[in-house]
Amino acid sequence: MTRLLVFGLLAGLLASVVTFGVARLVGEPALDAAIALEVADSHAHAADTPNHPDAVGMSRRLQAGPGLFVGLAAIGAALGGILAISFAVARGRFLHGSTRATVGWITALGFAAVIVVPMLKFPGNPPAVGNSETIGARTLAYFAFLALSLATLGFAVSAVKGVPSRHRKMLIGAAIYAGVMTGAAIVLPSFHEVDPAFPGDVLWQFRASTLAVQATLWASTAIVFCWLVGRYGQSV
Repeated sequence: MTRLLVFGLLAGLLASVVTFGVARLVGEPALDAAIALEVADSHAHAADTPNHPDAVGMSRRLQAGPGLFVGLAAIGAALGGILAISFAVARGRFLHGSTRATVGWITALGFAAVIVVPMLKFPGNPPAVGNSETIGARTLAYFAFLALSLATLGFAVSAVKGVPSRHRKMLIGAAIYAGVMTGAAIVLPSFHEVDPAFPGDVLWQFRASTLAVQATLWASTAIVFCWLVGRYGQSV
């Protein structure tokens, strides 16, 4: 187990290097465009706000360079560790295929439950989008939905463990998950705070780049972890 955990941490760290390149290539341009709109809007309102203090914080160069890399490395290491633990638990209990198949299923299900489904209900918004007065409610609703997504995924996997047919197992598990999460999406509040005047191309570029960066991190971590287990994990 210790060796698997080391493999997972190392896989996440190596994956963060690849993800950093993708984030710089597709993520930062979208973020810069959104920030430019936010700055222009703040300047437009500055004349109406005497003695408005200047924002103090990390420079964009630092954010887009070392800050971004450190953040991705931390997330990658955590993701790799969780993948290693999930692999150790699922292998031989819930999943009985090869290492590649087991890691592939864990990664696909986790990516769907942690990234894709919450994003469908609460899509990411760039700077200059969103009401500051609702940030608490939005954050609470998002994490409640995320926690329910993970809990429902765990329940669905456990519920179909004894089903002999793989086809029926997939259908039943998907039905359980989809039913619960659809109901949750209806019950939980929605927040439609995008100004109609906000450029649609900037909004969707930001959301698409966010998904691309996350997909790169998850896929790269899974690929490196599979390679490490196959190359050095014969005894685990």
